[in-house]
Amino acid sequence: MPATSKPVHLPTELVLTILSFLPPGPFSQPTLHACALASRQWYEAAIPSLYRSPHLTPRNFKQFAAT
Repeated sequence: MPATSKPVHLPTELVLTILSFLPPGPFSQPTLHACALASRQWYEAAIPSLYRSPHLTPRNFKQFAAT
């Protein structure tokens, strides 16, 4: 019989601390995007960093502007 586990809730301050270890720049964008998809709490924590300095290219500008 598989064990069931309850979702783990981390304090928002801890989530923000974890995200603060990501270096700024375009290489962090995929990681921040993945964090934003994890849960509503992670979304709220990751989105400001993701949009603070977006790395825009001709390929992603149109999609970014539409958002």
